[in-house]
Amino acid sequence: MAIIRELCGDAVVEDIRRHMVLPRPTEWHTPFQALRDLINQSNWMRTVFYHVENTPASRLNASDLAAALSMSVRSLNRRVQRDSPYSCGQLMRRIKLNHVSDELISTTKPVSVVSHELGFSDDTSMRRSFRQVAGMTPKAYREAFG
Repeated sequence: MAIIRELCGDAVVEDIRRHMVLPRPTEWHTPFQALRDLINQSNWMRTVFYHVENTPASRLNASDLAAALSMSVRSLNRRVQRDSPYSCGQLMRRIKLNHVSDELISTTKPVSVVSHELGFSDDTSMRRSFRQVAGMTPKAYREAFG
């Protein structure tokens, strides 16, 4: 995967990881299923996902995302609300927590390491946010779907 990442980039590695290489649970947890459907909706939404997934959680904000997509924050907010059931902030949060869920399912890394690697500034708040969205703790999620 490191060689593919070096030669083809993060987007290709993510596609391979999601669709071809790693075994996946046959039943997805409902809060993250909606996100998996959104990523297939359009290239624009896929670009949003890749940007959010590759930005440390502590540095995510709508103005940086808008700049990366060459649009105003207002246009970004309108487009996100038109194309998804979430506000821009909610979408970014859920995408990042979806990335946490992928790591929990596909690796055995401790939750604190996953939190740190994905750029969360506080492990406790990541765990709390994850529980609010997924309906279970990261540890319980890994046991159920890993």
